[in-house]
Amino acid sequence: MAKAAATIDIVVAERVTGDYAVATTSSANRQARANYAAGGEVLSSAQVSQRLKTEEMPDGARIHYRVVERLKGEGSRVFSLNGIVPPDYPKAAPSPAGSIVELRARLNSQDLSEWPGFGACIQPLWTGLGHRYVVFRDARGQLLAVQIRVGFDGRPMRVRGPSYVEVGGPDDPWLRSIRRALNGMTKPPAA
Repeated sequence: MAKAAATIDIVVAERVTGDYAVATTSSANRQARANYAAGGEVLSSAQVSQRLKTEEMPDGARIHYRVVERLKGEGSRVFSLNGIVPPDYPKAAPSPAGSIVELRARLNSQDLSEWPGFGACIQPLWTGLGHRYVVFRDARGQLLAVQIRVGFDGRPMRVRGPSYVEVGGPDDPWLRSIRRALNGMTKPPAA
């Protein structure tokens, strides 16, 4: 994942606004139209599709981040993604360093702009204001969508990797792993 990312940032979620985008990517709109057509309905326009999908994700939010440390790449020190802010998410409490196993909860995380809607499964980004996250993004500034191999019920499968993970500080196991991977990428080749 570190190699595939254009930028890797440690960020703080600073604020949320209600102008979030749901299912605005072309692939999400194609999938939504296919889902509707399979159910015998036809969407009259992209605007109707957008309105219906927004109504289906009422707790969505545009989450605004500030970069506190850039691990890889270049670009703006502020950006936003579309996700949710659960009402019961702890408020600005520093998270303790977690186990690397906790990454399971962040697999398949997606920006709501990629959600095809109407019964499609998605793990939206979920955020707590004031919390720190490591965010992997592609060259377009979108959340990185790299498939990784995992085991499920004893069988290998591919899922979207943990490109958006809350970190508890410099001792966080995921952050240490990322730093090791980046350090390995920058070492000069052996002579």
